[in-house]
Amino acid sequence: MVINGINNLDFHTPQGLRNLWDTYCEEFNITGHATTTVYQFGYCQETDKMMAIAYRSKNNFESEPRPYGLAAKPECTFPDGDYDIPAIFVDMMNEQRQIQSNIDVNERIYIGGRIHVLHVTKTGCSSFMLHEFSDYQQYESQLFANHVKKCPSGNQT
Repeated sequence: MVINGINNLDFHTPQGLRNLWDTYCEEFNITGHATTTVYQFGYCQETDKMMAIAYRSKNNFESEPRPYGLAAKPECTFPDGDYDIPAIFVDMMNEQRQIQSNIDVNERIYIGGRIHVLHVTKTGCSSFMLHEFSDYQQYESQLFANHVKKCPSGNQT
């Protein structure tokens, strides 16, 4: 497979994600209520801008180019006026966590325990951890405890 930029990668992505999702759902007995969304970010040589593409399992992973600019999932308030990116992400994600905590556990979108920032530019990508929520260790311990209980034959993987 030859990949030269996000548009070329997008050509291959939907079928690859369909294959991965089918395998994952079969291997882990994932039911029909579960969904996932994958986002790709990259530099578009044709427009000379960064771009994002969403691939949703509920839409069979068809390409959905996203509009240029900031977006958030799940919903939250974007601050007015001047604001410091990425520092505002902590407040925005705390709001998302609060909103989602009032939604049924099978319907909500879970906001993770750490905020990792990827700064993607035409010439490269850098990453760093911006924040760790105070309940990170608690939820991480619960996840691992639940995983060990579900592993067959006592294997802890």
